Amino acid sequence: MILNDFMHVMKEYLVSSGYIDLTREIRFFAQKLTAKSSSPVEAAIAVFYFIRDLKWGASPIYKASEALRKRNKPLICVSKAVLQVALCRALGIPSRLHCWLVKPSQRTICKINELLFSQRKMRFRGGMPLYHMAAEIFLERWVVADATVDKGLRKIFEVNEWDGTRDVYLNGFEYIDDLGSFRDVPQFVVDVSRGKLLPLYLRPLAPIILKIYNRSLNSIFEKIRNID
Repeated sequence: MILNDFMHVMKEYLVSSGYIDLTREIRFFAQKLTAKSSSPVEAAIAVFYFIRDLKWGASPIYKASEALRKRNKPLICVSKAVLQVALCRALGIPSRLHCWLVKPSQRTICKINELLFSQRKMRFRGGMPLYHMAAEIFLERWVVADATVDKGLRKIFEVNEWDGTRDVYLNGFEYIDDLGSFRDVPQFVVDVSRGKLLPLYLRPLAPIILKIYNRSLNSIFEKIRNID
């Protein structure tokens, strides 16, 4: 009975769900990406490194299939995690999303200002706390495999390596609250990404405000990548 209950719970982490759409494109790409993998662990590792090396930046929250098509553009952490989970599920590896409330550490803020704004009056201040999401993969136990930070940002952030057994988390941020695990992107994260927490008088301008914010953040990240 316990085994049956366990298998029933695991099943929901193997199927399509909202943003994690297991399209034919996703399934084909997952098989191609992991063609040389001889075990679920090796396959999950191959997926991790593919996701990690996609550019992290500001973007809308995309469904997995759309994130795959836009993989040459910056992707928000949620979109990267959604694609990671979808590829793992397509391979028969139970996967889900984990959410935290975070903010940039003071050390990270200082690094960005020293690198980009040392000769300017304008300073990067870090802004409000943010929702952050990463993939959790079931490999005998649930393992956090945060593939958010790409190698181009190593001047500011520590870039994760992953062996398929240990938890790896986003570095350079303070964790304010652990909001738990989810089968799909929770509605409160979607709402924030669409500007629904803006003051009422600003909500009609949400698309413009978010576009400006995304462009600004991506510009900062691109400048970091281009520093020799």
